[in-house]
Amino acid sequence: MIRLLSDKHFFIFEEHPHRYPGSTGSMDPEDYAEIGGLWEALERNKISFYNFGEANETAHVREEWYDTLTGAAHAVMVPMQKALWSHTSHNYAGFNTNIPDQFRMEQFENEFTRRWLNGREEMPRLLTMQVPNDHGAGPRPEDGYPYVHSYLADNDLAIGRILHFLSRTPYWKNMLVIITENDPQSGVDHVDAHRLS
Repeated sequence: MIRLLSDKHFFIFEEHPHRYPGSTGSMDPEDYAEIGGLWEALERNKISFYNFGEANETAHVREEWYDTLTGAAHAVMVPMQKALWSHTSHNYAGFNTNIPDQFRMEQFENEFTRRWLNGREEMPRLLTMQVPNDHGAGPRPEDGYPYVHSYLADNDLAIGRILHFLSRTPYWKNMLVIITENDPQSGVDHVDAHRLS
């Protein structure tokens, strides 16, 4: 739809352009810095890392559809950055609020145990992890989320379980854990306004 703003300005769409419908959560290639970002810098500097859930939102995630592991319905696939691909769990659910954070915690614990606690691989220096249900979504009483705050409770419990699990590993004494809230929805943290948001 074309909307004429004045005799010199016009818009093709009523609002700012969005990504192609059905595209992935990975960054669009034209938006990525020529020298790369965090992942490329880590790789260039030979800093080991592993990623759970960040930038692996597969194409056209429709939160109630298809694959129960990731919630994916593949339509348009924007490739994940090359530096990140081989350092990412492909079994861990990305952003999909229909997947409980408790399930993500179990995915994380299983893979962490298999890779690093059982001595199969050396523990990376950096782990990143997306635990997204602090974002909230519409109430779904039939799925155990009767209120928007039910998502936050799911997220808080998962974070507590993750920290409990990590604190019982041999890596804990040398570990720094930083937790940030993705999107406070124009408000403050739901527990304490002094916490990072």
